[in-house]
Amino acid sequence: MGAFSAKIFALGVERTKGKTYLALGPRITPEGMAKVFTRVTGKPAVHSPISFEEFGRLSSALVGPAFKEDAIEMMQWAAVAPTDKTCYGAFELEVEQSSEELGLTASSFEDWLTRSGWTGP
Repeated sequence: MGAFSAKIFALGVERTKGKTYLALGPRITPEGMAKVFTRVTGKPAVHSPISFEEFGRLSSALVGPAFKEDAIEMMQWAAVAPTDKTCYGAFELEVEQSSEELGLTASSFEDWLTRSGWTGP
């Protein structure tokens, strides 16, 4: 985030006014994440979908009970979000190219795993 913000400020308001810059890595599916995790860490990972309600229950156990309904609704929206847009339907796909103007790319999941050394819980 810092590199994106610094570059936008360095370009100045004349060049960036009215523009949207997304600091997000390449799209990846849950199945893709499991494959990348296994390849990078050597530990087997499997994507095993759960219900919206189960996600809400598990999330609220970690974050707090007030988060349960939000977690459920978040996953319900993710399941029906338009695929012809980005950020769960909030932006047109062209916005994903905005980082090219900055000369920056966000880390991929694989980049992050490698850099962080995280190997799971």
